[in-house]
This record gives sequence, structure tokens and C-alpha cells, in this order.
Amino acid sequence: MLDDLLSKDQQLWISFDIETKVIVGFLITEVIEYPQTKMLMLHFTGGKDFRSWVSDGLPKIQKFARDNGCSKLESRGRPGWEKLWKGHGYTKRFVHYELPVE
Repeated sequence: MLDDLLSKDQQLWISFDIETKVIVGFLITEVIEYPQTKMLMLHFTGGKDFRSWVSDGLPKIQKFARDNGCSKLESRGRPGWEKLWKGHGYTKRFVHYELPVE
């Protein structure tokens, strides 16, 4: 993953509290080229109080996606993310399931 960030294949976005200079959130994105479109994949999202920083950060990420020829953002995650993303125009298309290896 570090090599992908250093090569600029993936992008690290950091949100921090201006007053305390403490990191409150992050995203890792990657432009994915599908046969018929480009999408900006949000691979990892984490931090504290997501709602406090996503409203400021999301327009910047959308602009980055547009500037790089992407038609949409996409993300995968646990079902609970739907409540957070829904207010920003995301729609749930599928849920990813995992099967443990025993």
C-alpha cells in the first residue's frame, strides 16, 4: 500500500482539527478504470466523528474525481456506512460478504 501511495496510484486524504492539530479522519482513494467508465474508489475510511469532517472533505474528493475523469465515487463497507453516506447522495447497490477460512 505504501508503494501505491508513493507512486500516486492511491491517494491519502487526511482531515484534522485546525485548533488542536489532531488527525480526526482519513481516506485512501484510487482511480479505477473499468471498461466503460472511471470511478474513484474509497478503499479505506476511518477516524473519529465522521459526520464532523465528511461535509467539508467530500466536495474536495468529488472535485479530484472530476478532475481525473471519474464519473462516480464508489465505496465498500459494512452496512452501517449506508446511514452516513446516504445523506451525501450515495446509493447502496450491493453488500460484500466474507466467508471465514477454517
